Amino acid sequence: MKVADGESFYHAGLFGAQSRLGGFRAQLSYTYGTSIDDQSSALGRNEFANGQARTVDPYNRLLNRGRSDFDIRHNLSINFTYDIPYGTGRDHGADGSAVARALAGGWTISGILSAQSGIPVSPIYTFDQDRDATTDNEQRPNWAAGVGATTRVNDTQLFDPNAFVLPPVGSRGNVGRNAIDGPGLVSFDPAFVKSLFLDRGSKRSAQLRIEMFNAFNRVNFAIPSIANLTVFNSPTERNATAGQITSTSTPARQVQLALRVLF
Repeated sequence: MKVADGESFYHAGLFGAQSRLGGFRAQLSYTYGTSIDDQSSALGRNEFANGQARTVDPYNRLLNRGRSDFDIRHNLSINFTYDIPYGTGRDHGADGSAVARALAGGWTISGILSAQSGIPVSPIYTFDQDRDATTDNEQRPNWAAGVGATTRVNDTQLFDPNAFVLPPVGSRGNVGRNAIDGPGLVSFDPAFVKSLFLDRGSKRSAQLRIEMFNAFNRVNFAIPSIANLTVFNSPTERNATAGQITSTSTPARQVQLALRVLF
């Protein structure tokens, strides 16, 4: 028999601010929070890359209580819009030359800056070291002597596999669930919009949009795959690729152009 009797908790503090000055508008939103649960998904790995099919010990759910698979401790978002005050319908430049208005007038600049900390992961192994007669739960190792939760090696090596050792046969490891922070994410997405009036009555207009995603071309690394979260392949074999990051969570810089005609 399977039951859904886990518990989850969410605590957060939110801060927001807005500003408006002439043609400039900006908004800031920041959340500091944490989500804690016994298990993040009834569907296990299929829903979250670092989820698990069932709790470590159904008789002691607290052994599995930790940060949720989707927990993001810090989340910052800043967006802004600035109407450059030059051109037809703007504060300046309405009486400028046609060439100046065509080139420099009617521009609006906007952007969104997103920054957040990474979701947590668990180093695991899947053979029956604790001798509970099942392997459908992901077991966690022990910390090696003198090693703490900060095990980051470099940008593409989230943790050092030598930071972990197998617990004795018949026992469970002391590494907590989701004890290691995954890589964070930062992205800036600006847009440049040029408004064009197609007749003197301003009844017909067009917009030329230049939009960029991840404008600074920052490499936002993903968490390791399930295979690379596995520290031990067997009681006698350590996984050589444990902790390695092989993918990114966002694509490289993208630029797109669009033309919109309004009648």
